[in-house]
This record gives sequence, structure tokens and C-alpha cells, in this order.
Amino acid sequence: MHKKIISVICILFLLLTGFFPARQAGAAEDKAGVGYVALGDSLALGVGSSKSYVQRFYEQIKDRRGVKELTLIAEEQATSRDLLRFVTDPANREAIKKARVITIWFGAHDFMQAVRRNPHNYRQAGNELKENLITAVQLIRSINTGKDTTIYLLNFYNPAPGEKVPGVRATDPAEKKYEAFDLLIPYLNGFIADAVKQVNSDPYMPPVVIVDVFKSLQELGVAKYLGKGKDPIYQDYNNAHLSDAGHQAVAEALFKAPVSIRPGRPLAPSRVEEFSLPTNGAAVSADQGRLAVDFGNASLPANALLYVKTYEEPPFIVRGELLSPVYDLVLSFKPPQAFKISFKLDQSKVQGEKNIYLFEFKGNGQKLKVRQQNFDAATGTITASIKRGGLYGVVAVKNSFPDTAKHWARGEIEKIAGLAVIDGDEQGYFRPEQPVARAEAAKMLVEATGAEIEDSATATFSDVQSSAWYAPYVAAAAKAGLMQGYQGKFRPGDKLTRQELAVILERAYGSKIKGGNGGKLESYSDRQQVATWAQGAVNKLVEAGILKGRKKDKLAPAGVTTRAELAALLARLMS
Repeated sequence: MHKKIISVICILFLLLTGFFPARQAGAAEDKAGVGYVALGDSLALGVGSSKSYVQRFYEQIKDRRGVKELTLIAEEQATSRDLLRFVTDPANREAIKKARVITIWFGAHDFMQAVRRNPHNYRQAGNELKENLITAVQLIRSINTGKDTTIYLLNFYNPAPGEKVPGVRATDPAEKKYEAFDLLIPYLNGFIADAVKQVNSDPYMPPVVIVDVFKSLQELGVAKYLGKGKDPIYQDYNNAHLSDAGHQAVAEALFKAPVSIRPGRPLAPSRVEEFSLPTNGAAVSADQGRLAVDFGNASLPANALLYVKTYEEPPFIVRGELLSPVYDLVLSFKPPQAFKISFKLDQSKVQGEKNIYLFEFKGNGQKLKVRQQNFDAATGTITASIKRGGLYGVVAVKNSFPDTAKHWARGEIEKIAGLAVIDGDEQGYFRPEQPVARAEAAKMLVEATGAEIEDSATATFSDVQSSAWYAPYVAAAAKAGLMQGYQGKFRPGDKLTRQELAVILERAYGSKIKGGNGGKLESYSDRQQVATWAQGAVNKLVEAGILKGRKKDKLAPAGVTTRAELAALLARLMS
């Protein structure tokens, strides 16, 4: 008996003195995610119904998916701008961090408010909604890093089947169809689909799941999913609300939607740092001083946040020598002006003759050279001016290739490659005799001229998909007037002839092309083969010594341009 008492006393003593490691309350739940967070407007609040889709969906998943609590973050008439406010509010951050399921449903009031201001603002409203949704998801993923967290994004439903949008009268016949809700709503849903496509290009996080509410409610039928209203929509917001049957259909669509776990998720960030920024004079130091971000005198919104995700080993192939971690800068706001970032590099990695540049990376490893940057070899610091968040890293680019060692254009190729205008392939070869397609030419021309590449720029060509690797370059080339399409198409895969290239280069460099030091078009026996529309440009480049013959007396104007030829012409123009 005495031994049992002594044993109990010893155990109590060990517990009180901390010999046994204490379990942190809620640690396991925080890691796995225990909550459902619903971000939305009056629909999430259930205005006009006995029970909202949020409550109905919560009842379906409670205790089934490890969900134990509901946090509703919503306001009547909330827009996607309010969504950003909800996400950045410190009071909501803990719930978002612990969530296993998150639903986002915004957009109706963005659209309605925009059209009230100007009936033709539906496209602008769609673009703003898209950008706000992308930013919100990026912030949520920075706050909540759980790989088992599912984010659902709901699209528009039709609030007025068979009716016209009040005040919208399209002046362009091609947009006539958007006067009616029945065709305008699917058009606006395209912006939401584009937002999902962009955020799902991030290889580090599980994909966002889009829930097709439009389709689910259409199948239910108009008479069942819409509440009863007396006045036309837009005179009373309540008339756009769902009935009980409509809310139930949305909840069921959510319940049937897949869970967005991506098995074997690629490499997670080594560190995630959160910075609350002051409204002015914001400057931070991250990753133990290796990265500095300075917003200067810019006026920032209240509750502005910056997340810095550090990837020591990015899960994509980087062509060249990576000299720094890759940093993912996630901002809760659109910067009002360009801001400065500085990388402090390891001095041992920057010794010798290296071509060192700061790049912005896309999710597939594609890199875009930052336009305004300066490398100080003495301090090992590279500083740049950027306009947006994203993935950034410093690379020493390769400018020599095994298949160009004895090539006639070796010098020009090494010069252009050293300026990060052109690159080799994944095997490290340049392929100098490979024909150049228009898409590749757009990339090289944009890099050579320094034309601005916008983050969300999309080329207005029917044959250029926004997800294509060359889409930002085609958009930049078209905007800068460097390259043009034909009948609404860019023809990205078409091979570029030498005379077509001459016209493009003359358009790009214009007055910078000085004549008199080259040859004469008359000296080429095939000069009659130059097309009428290209004669001026070809003659100008020949006289300037930029365009030379393939043989002593053969210009080959209709011949397909090779990578070596394009590199050589650009090198001569940039001399």
C-alpha cells in the first residue's frame, strides 16, 4: 500500500516539475485544420432564407471531414474588395489558419455596383474581380499552409433569367449578346475560371476547386432557385437572393465537389515570414537579412500584409546557376508604385566573370528578366525595382554552349545569351540551326528591347492561350508595337522568314538603325525575291550591315530564320 502511494506521489512530482513533455493544446488540430471558414456576402448570411448554404454545408461536413467549428465572415452587399479586407483583418487570421475547408463566394455586388456607375463596366468589373480573387487565394495560402486544406470558389448564378441588364446597350455588335443576363453571366464566370486557372498554376499548393453553381441551379430550375421579388433586379438587391431550395442546391454542390488534396505535394517553403506594414515608410528585412523589401514613401492601405516564402530548393528546373533562394512575395494589396527589393548574395558564389541577373519565375520555372536592376559585385548585392509580388531569384546565366564552339555566330550568340536575351534548352544546347517560330521571336525581341511584361497581360489573339509560355511575351510585343497579328491571329508556331524578321526589327529599332556601313541590296542576285512590303526594311538593314547574305551573293529573303541568325542580328543592333 505504501509503495503504491509513493509511486503516485513520484508521478505527480514528475508531472509538476515538467519531466514529462507537456502537450501543447490544440497543436495537432492547428496542423491538421479543424474549421470551416465561409467568406461571402448576404447569401452567406442567408438573407431571405430560413438557412443559408453555409449552415447547410457545415451540417453536412461537420465531424465527417474533421471539421468541428464554423466561422462565418460575411457582410451584406460585400464585394471582392471586402474579401481582401476580411482576409487581412488580424481578427480573422487565426480562423483562416486553422481551417480545413474554406468557401469563397463573391462577385455579384462587384458587378451590380459597377453597372450602376456605368452600364458598360461589366468587363472592368470582371477583371477587378479576377485580380482580387487571385490575391485573396494567395494570401489565404500564405496564412494556411495545410496540405489537406480545401478552398472552394463558387461562380455566378443567373439572377434574372430571360431579362436584359438594365442600361446595358452594347455599341459593338459582337457584344450585343451581353445585354442579356443569360449570356452575360457565363461570360463573367470566365473571369472566375481564369482566376482559378492562374492560382492553380502554383505548384506548391493544393489546387483551388471551382464549384459550378451556375450549372447546379440551372438544373434545379428558375422557379425553384430564385426567391420571390416584386421589383426588377438592381432596384432591390434582395430580389437576387436564393430560395431555400437554391441554398440547399448550393450546399449539395459543395458537398459533392472534390477535396483538393494533392498527394505528394511538391517542396514546401523552408520558411514563411509575415510582415504587417505601416501605411507609409514600409521597409522590411527577411530571411535573416538576405532579402530587403522597401516600399519607399508609398501610401499603403490599413492592415497591409507582406508574406515572404523562402524556397532554398525550388521544385522546378532553373536554367543557369541559382545564386539565391527563390522568394515568393505575397502582397495583400496592389502596390501604388514600383518598390525596391535587394538580395544579399554569398560572395563566394559571385566571383569570376558571371552574367548575374534577377529574374521573376512562373510556376513552371519559366523566368522573366526584371527590367530595372543593378548588381554591385563589390558588396554582392543586387537591387531591382519591381511592380508586383511573385517568385524572384538571382541566376548566373549560361552564355556558352557545346554546339556553338565552332559556329560562325559564336561571338554574337555568347553576347546575347550573356544579356539573358536568349537561352539554351534543358540539355544545355543552343541549337543554332533550329528554325525560329514567331512565339520564340516575340520572347527574344521583348527581352532585347526591354519591353515591359505585365503580370496578367493577355494577348488579344484567338490562337494565343493565356496559359501558353509565350503569352506574356506576345502580349508585350503587341502592346509595344514590335509584332502584329493577322485577322485576329498571331500564328505563334509559324516559322519566321528573314524578310519578315527584317520588317519586325526595323519596326522595333527604327531610327537606331544607321545606314552606310554595310552592303548594297543590288549586290545580291536574288534581290528580286524580296517581297514589295519588305523592300524598305530589308534595304535599310542590309545597308546598315545588320542583315547579311547567307552566301556571298544570296540573301535568301524567303528563307526561314535560324536561332543563330536571330541572335546575330540582335547582337549587331544592340552594339
